Amino acid sequence: FQTCLVSPLNAEELVAEGGMHILESLLDFYVRAAMILFSNEGKRNKVRSLASKSLILKIVILIIRTMAGVTFFESGRTALLVLDDPTRLCQNWRRCIDETISKQDSTVTGGSLLKKYALEGVANMARS
Repeated sequence: FQTCLVSPLNAEELVAEGGMHILESLLDFYVRAAMILFSNEGKRNKVRSLASKSLILKIVILIIRTMAGVTFFESGRTALLVLDDPTRLCQNWRRCIDETISKQDSTVTGGSLLKKYALEGVANMARS
């Protein structure tokens, strides 16, 4: 995410190479994984589960932060508009804002950062 936020050319390259589509697919995968892991079914092995939950949440935060940064630029916003399934993106983005994927377990931190970056992305998307 840092290279995209520092240089508009890096963000443009990410968009030109189809990176927003890949990031959206990754977001969907990890949001689904987090929801399964954070559900009651995912609490069987608490020690291993806690490490997995933290890792998945960090990955989702990095994906959201990268997408939010790229949507600062017009090409990034346009790339989101032409996604195959923008509804899926909106549903997953909402899950990040309302902390659906992390609020089910108070032992994992990072939900507020996820919400912050997701809201930044919404603000950037509203610029169009």
